[in-house]
Amino acid sequence: LTDRQKKQVDAFNLNKSLIDKAELEKFLDTIEYPVSFIDYETLPAAVPKYKNYQPYQHIPFQFSLHVLNSPNEELKHFEFLHDRNTSPDLSFLEALKKYLPKTGSIVVWNKRFESGVNANLAKRNPKYQDFVTNFNNRIVDLEIPFREQLYVHPGFKGKSSIKYILPILSPKFSYQDLNIQEGGAACEVYSRLIDDYYKKDEREEKIKDLLDYCRLDTLAMYEIYKHCLSLLNF
Repeated sequence: LTDRQKKQVDAFNLNKSLIDKAELEKFLDTIEYPVSFIDYETLPAAVPKYKNYQPYQHIPFQFSLHVLNSPNEELKHFEFLHDRNTSPDLSFLEALKKYLPKTGSIVVWNKRFESGVNANLAKRNPKYQDFVTNFNNRIVDLEIPFREQLYVHPGFKGKSSIKYILPILSPKFSYQDLNIQEGGAACEVYSRLIDDYYKKDEREEKIKDLLDYCRLDTLAMYEIYKHCLSLLNF
């Protein structure tokens, strides 16, 4: 077995967590206040829907943002959803500039995804290049401790997806209680939303479902971050 495989087997056989607290602490020390937990929802359209897009290039139509200004302050929430069948680029970028703190760490789950979406946003909208570069330079990937096996739990089942981590570390939060429970479903709902598939009342319900789903992603990151801090008695 590789070292990573052996950790998974040991966690399963011992039925307990295996945590490298020294390395976990080093990772958490890289996160600076104010801490911004952010998550994007995107639509990868096979046929480009808007100008300057390529086939299957992700169209960022929504984000959720939770901001923790200091350890003892109340968590603040901001959100954005572009609900029209037009390019969301400018409204998305302007909403980011409006709500995102100008300093501190930006915490995501899977850095490659958000940073890649940002890079393409900057290519299509060059005047936002400096903003996007600053954003990407501040990103911290909260998946790293789980992907790099700094924190192994038998309940993770060898996975590092937030859908596996959250129910184990914060059981009171669950995607199972939502009408939208994964990204593919969010894409389908959004595609129908902008194509005027839903009647007025149903449309408002679907918008709420999309907001609830994305909101839980960033709240989940905060809860996981808080749990990791508690392991180190912070």
